[in-house]
Amino acid sequence: MDLATSAVTSSDDTSTDFGPATFAHPPADAPSPASRRAKNEHRPAAIELRLNVVDVDVLAELYRLKAPEDRTAYALNAIRIGVLALRSAAGQLDAAAMKEAGAKLLSDVKELLTARGQELTGALAQSLSSYLDPKTGALQERFQGILRKDGELDRLLQAHVGGEDSVLAKSLARHLGEGSPIFKLLSPTDATGLKAQVERTLEGALAAQRTEILKQFSLDAKDSALSRLVNELKARQAELTSELKGQVGEVVREFSLDNEDGALTRLVAQVDRAQKRIADEFTTENEQSALSKMSKLLAQANDHIEKNLTLDDEESALFRMKRELMGSLSEMQKRNTDFQQAVLLAVESLQKKRQHDAKTPEHGKTFEAALGEYLAKEAGSAGDVLEATGATPGTIKHKKAGDFVLTLSEESQAPGARIVFEAKDKAGVTMKAALQELEEALTNREAQIGVFVYGKAVAPDGVPTFSRYGSRILVVWDAEDTSTDVFLKAAISTCRALAVAETKEKAELSDAVDVIQKATRAVEKQAENLEQLKTWAETSRSSAEKIIDRVEKMRTDFTRQVEALDEAVAALKSSQG
Repeated sequence: MDLATSAVTSSDDTSTDFGPATFAHPPADAPSPASRRAKNEHRPAAIELRLNVVDVDVLAELYRLKAPEDRTAYALNAIRIGVLALRSAAGQLDAAAMKEAGAKLLSDVKELLTARGQELTGALAQSLSSYLDPKTGALQERFQGILRKDGELDRLLQAHVGGEDSVLAKSLARHLGEGSPIFKLLSPTDATGLKAQVERTLEGALAAQRTEILKQFSLDAKDSALSRLVNELKARQAELTSELKGQVGEVVREFSLDNEDGALTRLVAQVDRAQKRIADEFTTENEQSALSKMSKLLAQANDHIEKNLTLDDEESALFRMKRELMGSLSEMQKRNTDFQQAVLLAVESLQKKRQHDAKTPEHGKTFEAALGEYLAKEAGSAGDVLEATGATPGTIKHKKAGDFVLTLSEESQAPGARIVFEAKDKAGVTMKAALQELEEALTNREAQIGVFVYGKAVAPDGVPTFSRYGSRILVVWDAEDTSTDVFLKAAISTCRALAVAETKEKAELSDAVDVIQKATRAVEKQAENLEQLKTWAETSRSSAEKIIDRVEKMRTDFTRQVEALDEAVAALKSSQG
């Protein structure tokens, strides 16, 4: 903006635009005071001014006042002082009005400085209270969050407690020990600590504030606000009377630091007292100061932490926790040892019983009968038909190969499919011989899929617990060990899936058949892993717990794969329905 213009609007809605504002003596033909008083009788009660201000000094003063009402009051006072100054230049100065304006200006400046000081003091007190208040302070809440039961420190100790070389001990030494950043930050003697930083910040802020105030109210600085005001008054009041000069001198004395009773001197004294009070609150020499109290609280908190996080004191929380953990570990180790001994005794007892039963002449028949009972239960749950054919010849003359035949029900996806089972609890039957016997049983019983079931005690060395050769499956099963039932159940589910896959070869069932094939391969793999882990368990007692846990996980996965087979068969059934 290049020009400063104003518009004046009176009560009769007339307005006048003026060019750039200037200061000048009234013309020679200016109206007399009597004529002006006559005009004042008809002037409006108020005039609205819209001013476009471009003067740098005026802009700086107005911008400093953020509130609109403060800015308006300041502008009105400035206009009044200017009007009085112009009037006084024409020999019409109102001494009383000038004195009143000067007093008002001093009062406004005093109130503004007082308000600024109170705002700074209040903001500082509020900020410190938000951190240091013993009830609601952020620092107190943080300490409580760390130190309370089940807090962050408690959970950290539960997870990382150990000896002197533990992660917790090293972390505490690194973060809370001597030489750590937090120790230096909280140290009252360290030059880079919190106390020193706060003192330096406050001293710098107060010194800058005092310097700026003294600079603006000093007559020695040519660009100060007071110097500019005095120079402006001197330039505009060259023709003032001795009385006016006396009043100006009074104003100058009020703003002079040489006058002990002057407004500026009193203001500086108040600022010095406020600075001293703040400095007293942030010094360690005064035991009642805020900084001294904060230092005591920090020292108490540090002592409390060190007392509860040391292994040298038997009454510390860390030592008690270590003692309880060591006791719990000892108890768990004792229980684990007792459990291993009980398991070994039970295994030895089962082995002796099996060896005794294997020598009896009826053992082979008992194994076959046990297999029949298990197959009957599985057949009944699925609606299939089980036949005991071990005592009757089949299609081959005088041949009784094939002990059981499982015929799938009409509701299945392979109705009428036949699965033959050959039970063998006699030693000396190799895998090759078993497959030959199973091939003979398939022909003799007109079955499509066959399962050869080895007794656990007579299975040749190296025979997998579960293996498949096309539509022929070999399984190792112990009638007295329910943990091996999962292999026999997997064989039955695999046989059903294979029967469905051979019967349903349509294109729309290819996905289901792929699922069956993948699940079958997974069953074979998990069976091999279980057998391997079982071997480890028998030869390595020290790893018993780890092996047993692994066996349970793989048994769960094994059962899940068997269920996947059953679900695939059920999906085929629902898609055909």
